[in-house]
Amino acid sequence: MEQPSIGPQAANLRAASPILVVEDNRVNQRVAMMLVRGLGLEVEVASNGLEAVKNCSSNDYAAVLMDCQMPEMDGYEATRRIRALKRKRVPIIALTAGAASSDRDLAIEAGMDDFLTKPVQRAELARVLSRWIARPGPSAEAVARYLSADKAGGGSARAFLPRP
Repeated sequence: MEQPSIGPQAANLRAASPILVVEDNRVNQRVAMMLVRGLGLEVEVASNGLEAVKNCSSNDYAAVLMDCQMPEMDGYEATRRIRALKRKRVPIIALTAGAASSDRDLAIEAGMDDFLTKPVQRAELARVLSRWIARPGPSAEAVARYLSADKAGGGSARAFLPRP
């Protein structure tokens, strides 16, 4: 069976840090891991909200895929606690079976940035992650060389920029 196209945005997904999947169900963990790895990204797993907060307090993640209904600590509370950490803001994307607008409202009110419903499709995951994962651009040094060369008129400034 042929895999559906995931669109051009997936080809551009790159992340210096892994994606954290927060999910209590082992089958859903494996599915999410396969989807994320299928997009060429690294992945780590936390089994509940407490683990997610602990992981986010000491590790950097490109994004967090957060189940909303979990034992120990649900995704809403985990998101509030992650937002309270004095660390770089990480995009948190709700990953839940609830598809009602009230579920989306709860996620946004808790501090989540986006919303995916289960079962998530690979193309939809790629589309949402592409909105939140920063694509690496040229370094500050490369930009400075570019501007310097351009001002001096010293040839093609494009030669100074890194190639993708």
